[in-house]
Amino acid sequence: MPISSGILWLFGVSVVTSLVCLVSLALVWLWSVRQVAAARVQITELEHKIGVATSGAAGMGNRIVALERKLQALQEKQENSGSGADEFAYSQALQMFEQGADVATVASNCGFSASEAQLMALVQQQLRKPAKAQARKKPAESSHES
Repeated sequence: MPISSGILWLFGVSVVTSLVCLVSLALVWLWSVRQVAAARVQITELEHKIGVATSGAAGMGNRIVALERKLQALQEKQENSGSGADEFAYSQALQMFEQGADVATVASNCGFSASEAQLMALVQQQLRKPAKAQARKKPAESSHES
């Protein structure tokens, strides 16, 4: 049985086509393996970055909670300490200024800084000015009434 040349040619073409398909399939498979490997590397890097970000956020959360506790403790301490001692110191300072004490004496006796005592002295002087002006007006007004 002789094989015709058309069948041989068709067989050759099908073998070549099969080889081309096989090589193409092998190349696609290699490309996909490389893509999967690259994706795994990226996933690993991203997991590491997420882990770092999560631990950083957790650390910041812990610091915020600690700061909130400190703030709450300070607020409670401030509320519990009362302003009685502060009020006494301020009223004592005002009395001393009214009696003519100087800034250094008031600062040392009342526990204020020199700048706080200076500010209180300035405020006290400003408060005295309107009172003195009203005291001057009253005698003048009463002399007009007579």
